[in-house]
Amino acid sequence: MVRFTCFVFILSMAIMLPLDATSQEEDFPEFIHKDKLYKTGSSWFTIGSGLGYFPAFDRKQRNFMVDLNSRIKKHYFTLGFHYDGDNFITLKSGQRFFEFHGGYGWRSENLNRNLYVYAGPGYALGYVFHHSQRTILPDVEYETTYYNSFKGMSLYGEVQYTQKIFYDIGVGTALYASVNENYQTVGIRLFLYFSTAYIDDI
Repeated sequence: MVRFTCFVFILSMAIMLPLDATSQEEDFPEFIHKDKLYKTGSSWFTIGSGLGYFPAFDRKQRNFMVDLNSRIKKHYFTLGFHYDGDNFITLKSGQRFFEFHGGYGWRSENLNRNLYVYAGPGYALGYVFHHSQRTILPDVEYETTYYNSFKGMSLYGEVQYTQKIFYDIGVGTALYASVNENYQTVGIRLFLYFSTAYIDDI
Protein backbone atom coordinates (compact mmCIF):
# COMPACT_ATOMS: atom_id res chain seq x y z
CA MET A 1 0.00 0.00 0.00
CA VAL A 2 2.81 2.44 0.89
CA ARG A 3 4.67 1.71 -2.35
CA PHE A 4 1.50 2.11 -4.42
CA THR A 5 0.71 5.49 -2.78
CA CYS A 6 4.26 6.72 -3.42
CA PHE A 7 3.95 5.66 -7.06
CA VAL A 8 0.68 7.60 -7.43
CA PHE A 9 2.27 10.70 -5.85
CA ILE A 10 5.28 10.65 -8.19
CA LEU A 11 3.09 10.02 -11.24
CA SER A 12 0.81 12.93 -10.30
CA MET A 13 3.76 15.31 -10.02
CA ALA A 14 5.13 14.13 -13.38
CA ILE A 15 1.79 14.96 -15.00
CA MET A 16 1.12 18.28 -13.23
CA LEU A 17 4.48 20.01 -13.71
CA PRO A 18 4.69 19.80 -17.53
CA LEU A 19 1.09 21.02 -17.81
CA ASP A 20 1.85 24.03 -15.64
CA ALA A 21 5.10 24.88 -17.43
CA THR A 22 3.14 26.33 -20.34
CA SER A 23 0.95 28.51 -18.14
CA GLN A 24 1.86 31.98 -16.90
CA GLU A 25 3.85 31.95 -13.66
CA GLU A 26 2.26 33.68 -10.66
CA ASP A 27 3.63 37.08 -9.79
CA PHE A 28 5.73 37.03 -6.59
CA PRO A 29 6.60 40.73 -6.25
CA GLU A 30 9.15 42.46 -4.10
CA PHE A 31 7.85 44.90 -1.47
CA ILE A 32 9.09 47.30 1.20
CA HIS A 33 8.24 46.78 4.87
CA LYS A 34 9.80 48.80 7.72
CA ASP A 35 12.59 50.13 5.45
CA LYS A 36 13.56 46.65 4.25
CA LEU A 37 13.09 45.09 0.82
CA TYR A 38 11.58 41.60 0.72
CA LYS A 39 10.46 39.16 -1.95
CA THR A 40 7.28 37.11 -1.62
CA GLY A 41 7.18 33.37 -2.27
CA SER A 42 10.72 32.84 -1.00
CA SER A 43 12.23 29.62 0.31
CA TRP A 44 12.34 28.93 4.05
CA PHE A 45 14.00 26.62 6.55
CA THR A 46 12.59 25.19 9.78
CA ILE A 47 14.29 23.34 12.62
CA GLY A 48 12.60 22.14 15.78
CA SER A 49 11.71 19.48 18.30
CA GLY A 50 8.73 18.23 20.27
CA LEU A 51 6.75 15.19 21.37
CA GLY A 52 5.64 12.20 19.34
CA TYR A 53 3.36 9.26 20.01
CA PHE A 54 3.86 5.65 18.86
CA PRO A 55 0.35 4.12 19.07
CA ALA A 56 1.43 0.51 18.43
CA PHE A 57 3.24 0.50 21.79
CA ASP A 58 1.29 3.33 23.46
CA ARG A 59 4.60 5.13 23.92
CA LYS A 60 5.44 8.83 24.07
CA GLN A 61 8.61 9.81 22.23
CA ARG A 62 10.87 12.75 21.42
CA ASN A 63 11.24 14.11 17.91
CA PHE A 64 13.61 16.31 15.95
CA MET A 65 13.04 17.65 12.43
CA VAL A 66 14.66 19.82 9.79
CA ASP A 67 12.80 20.96 6.65
CA LEU A 68 13.94 22.91 3.60
CA ASN A 69 10.96 24.31 1.71
CA SER A 70 11.23 25.91 -1.71
CA ARG A 71 9.20 27.02 -4.73
CA ILE A 72 9.45 26.03 -8.39
CA LYS A 73 7.16 28.29 -10.41
CA LYS A 74 3.81 28.09 -8.54
CA HIS A 75 4.63 24.81 -6.79
CA TYR A 76 6.07 24.33 -3.31
CA PHE A 77 8.27 21.36 -2.42
CA THR A 78 9.90 20.11 0.76
CA LEU A 79 12.96 18.02 1.58
CA GLY A 80 13.24 17.03 5.22
CA PHE A 81 14.73 14.86 7.94
CA HIS A 82 12.65 13.46 10.80
CA TYR A 83 13.64 11.56 13.94
CA ASP A 84 11.44 9.90 16.55
CA GLY A 85 12.77 7.92 19.51
CA ASP A 86 12.47 7.07 23.17
CA ASN A 87 15.01 9.82 23.91
CA PHE A 88 16.20 12.97 22.18
CA ILE A 89 18.34 12.49 19.07
CA THR A 90 21.59 13.23 20.95
CA LEU A 91 20.92 10.42 23.47
CA LYS A 92 20.87 6.66 22.97
CA SER A 93 17.44 5.13 22.32
CA GLY A 94 16.57 1.47 21.84
CA GLN A 95 13.39 2.11 19.89
CA ARG A 96 13.87 4.82 17.26
CA PHE A 97 13.64 5.70 13.60
CA PHE A 98 15.09 8.13 11.10
CA GLU A 99 13.26 9.32 8.03
CA PHE A 100 14.25 11.30 4.95
CA HIS A 101 11.19 12.61 3.16
CA GLY A 102 10.04 14.77 0.28
CA GLY A 103 6.73 16.49 -0.17
CA TYR A 104 4.48 18.67 -2.29
CA GLY A 105 2.61 21.45 -0.51
CA TRP A 106 0.23 24.37 -0.36
CA ARG A 107 1.27 27.70 1.20
CA SER A 108 -0.54 30.81 2.44
CA GLU A 109 1.60 33.73 3.63
CA ASN A 110 1.19 37.32 4.78
CA LEU A 111 3.13 39.83 6.89
CA ASN A 112 2.32 38.12 10.19
CA ARG A 113 2.06 34.39 9.52
CA ASN A 114 2.99 31.51 7.23
CA LEU A 115 0.74 28.48 6.81
CA TYR A 116 2.04 25.42 4.96
CA VAL A 117 0.60 21.95 4.43
CA TYR A 118 2.52 19.21 2.64
CA ALA A 119 2.74 15.45 2.19
CA GLY A 120 4.87 12.98 0.28
CA PRO A 121 6.97 9.82 0.26
CA GLY A 122 9.96 9.08 2.46
CA TYR A 123 12.57 6.48 3.31
CA ALA A 124 12.70 5.31 6.92
CA LEU A 125 15.11 3.14 8.89
CA GLY A 126 15.47 2.30 12.55
CA TYR A 127 14.78 -0.18 15.33
CA VAL A 128 11.53 -1.40 16.86
CA PHE A 129 10.92 -3.50 19.99
CA HIS A 130 10.84 -7.28 19.43
CA HIS A 131 10.96 -8.95 22.84
CA SER A 132 12.61 -8.89 26.26
CA GLN A 133 14.22 -11.73 28.16
CA ARG A 134 14.75 -12.02 31.92
CA THR A 135 17.85 -13.74 33.23
CA ILE A 136 18.08 -14.91 36.84
CA LEU A 137 21.44 -15.77 38.40
CA PRO A 138 22.21 -16.65 42.02
CA ASP A 139 23.24 -13.11 42.94
CA VAL A 140 21.63 -10.97 40.23
CA GLU A 141 18.55 -10.65 38.06
CA TYR A 142 18.45 -8.59 34.87
CA GLU A 143 16.36 -8.11 31.74
CA THR A 144 17.66 -7.83 28.17
CA THR A 145 15.62 -6.07 25.49
CA TYR A 146 15.92 -7.03 21.83
CA TYR A 147 15.03 -4.84 18.83
CA ASN A 148 14.49 -5.60 15.15
CA SER A 149 16.05 -3.32 12.56
CA PHE A 150 13.98 -2.16 9.59
CA LYS A 151 14.14 0.04 6.51
CA GLY A 152 11.74 0.88 3.72
CA MET A 153 9.38 3.38 2.13
CA SER A 154 7.12 5.62 4.22
CA LEU A 155 4.52 8.36 3.93
CA TYR A 156 4.90 11.68 5.73
CA GLY A 157 2.53 14.63 6.14
CA GLU A 158 2.74 17.90 8.07
CA VAL A 159 0.86 21.12 8.83
CA GLN A 160 3.07 24.10 9.75
CA TYR A 161 1.88 27.35 11.29
CA THR A 162 4.42 30.15 11.78
CA GLN A 163 3.93 33.37 13.71
CA LYS A 164 6.39 35.88 12.29
CA ILE A 165 8.61 38.05 14.47
CA PHE A 166 9.96 39.75 11.37
CA TYR A 167 8.80 39.03 7.84
CA ASP A 168 11.63 36.51 7.36
CA ILE A 169 12.03 35.14 10.92
CA GLY A 170 9.45 33.48 13.14
CA VAL A 171 8.45 30.70 15.51
CA GLY A 172 5.87 28.05 14.83
CA THR A 173 4.06 24.83 15.62
CA ALA A 174 3.73 21.79 13.39
CA LEU A 175 1.50 18.71 13.53
CA TYR A 176 2.81 15.65 11.68
CA ALA A 177 2.17 12.00 10.93
CA SER A 178 4.51 9.36 9.52
CA VAL A 179 3.51 5.85 8.45
CA ASN A 180 5.50 2.81 7.35
CA GLU A 181 5.09 -0.92 7.76
CA ASN A 182 7.07 -1.05 11.03
CA TYR A 183 6.77 2.34 12.71
CA GLN A 184 3.82 4.75 12.83
CA THR A 185 3.98 8.00 14.70
CA VAL A 186 2.08 11.27 15.14
CA GLY A 187 3.17 14.31 17.05
CA ILE A 188 3.73 18.00 17.52
CA ARG A 189 6.85 20.12 17.39
CA LEU A 190 7.92 23.70 17.99
CA PHE A 191 10.25 25.18 15.41
CA LEU A 192 12.23 28.21 14.31
CA TYR A 193 11.45 29.70 10.89
CA PHE A 194 14.06 31.37 8.66
CA SER A 195 13.10 32.70 5.23
CA THR A 196 15.27 33.93 2.34
CA ALA A 197 12.78 36.77 1.69
CA TYR A 198 15.11 39.57 2.84
CA ILE A 199 16.88 41.36 -0.01
CA ASP A 200 18.28 44.67 1.27
CA ASP A 201 17.79 47.71 3.49
CA ILE A 202 16.15 50.74 1.88
